[in-house]
Amino acid sequence: MKIYLPGAGARMIPPLKATHGVSEVIVSIDDPCAAGAFLADRAYLLPRFDGPGFAEGVMSIYGRERFDACLPVLDSALLFFARNRDRFRDQPFRIAMGDPGVVEMACDKLRLLRFLEGCGLRVPATQTFEEYLGAPARALPSFLKPRYPDDRDFGRAVYTRLEDAADVSHWATKLADRLGRYVVQPFLEGDEHNIDFFCDASGEIRSVVALRRIRGVPGAALSRGEIADAERFVRHVRAVAGAVQLWGANQLQAIVSPEGVIQFTELNVRLTGSCPLVRAAGMDFFAGTVRLLRGEPVSFPERPRPLRMTQWDHAHYFEESPALPLRRDA
Repeated sequence: MKIYLPGAGARMIPPLKATHGVSEVIVSIDDPCAAGAFLADRAYLLPRFDGPGFAEGVMSIYGRERFDACLPVLDSALLFFARNRDRFRDQPFRIAMGDPGVVEMACDKLRLLRFLEGCGLRVPATQTFEEYLGAPARALPSFLKPRYPDDRDFGRAVYTRLEDAADVSHWATKLADRLGRYVVQPFLEGDEHNIDFFCDASGEIRSVVALRRIRGVPGAALSRGEIADAERFVRHVRAVAGAVQLWGANQLQAIVSPEGVIQFTELNVRLTGSCPLVRAAGMDFFAGTVRLLRGEPVSFPERPRPLRMTQWDHAHYFEESPALPLRRDA
């Protein structure tokens, strides 16, 4: 099986290339120096997902590569294919993602948290930055982050703690034209957990793996983490998976306070940056995704290995990028 990753980063490519049944991994990127240019079997330069010519570029890549499946692993890519699913419906390749309506909901932080609350999960009080600024009282410290994928997937995201009135004023000025595109939550103290879980083609949960983030930049994949006990999160995963039809790899994110109070902050409906650690611990969600795409049954070991992970920088030296430009007439 040949798999195309639109906009994939460094973490996803090596595990997919090592997965049984995957012959090649093809990527498209908008930066010739991106890691995907050097890690994939072939890489093509395309505009951003919201740019003109991206859809035509996807079809040009298919014309050259004849890939079997398109696997979006960025929220902005998921959103593009969710909104353009009819455009690709009759193509001979499979778009590996769940229900477009679920993708739309998960990619809007306000809608997502209302959904999670409706499932019985505890969530932090959340409002747009515009609503926060107009409130008679402003809770501090608070946390400011993007509401939508296109404000965080292209290197322009703001994730910051608002400590005092000066911080609020600074960011209100900097984001004056995007106040509705950012949300504010109380700053939550505690351990951040990623709860990765896998659903089969019918939406049944086949695996739940929790890990604790030891270190990581907000909005980015963790740089240090460890496998944790998932048992206390299982009922929450079941509540979410019972409310909507999920497919393949998914992830809940939660903050556990020192007193043991769990508040949920995110739902990702895709393979995540945690999945390489989950795979190393024996629960291979990459292989599970390929089995789903091939129409095969999915199963996992009962428990993951109790691993920890760390990451450090890697430098790559080159004269020219191997990323291939696509001509408009290609």
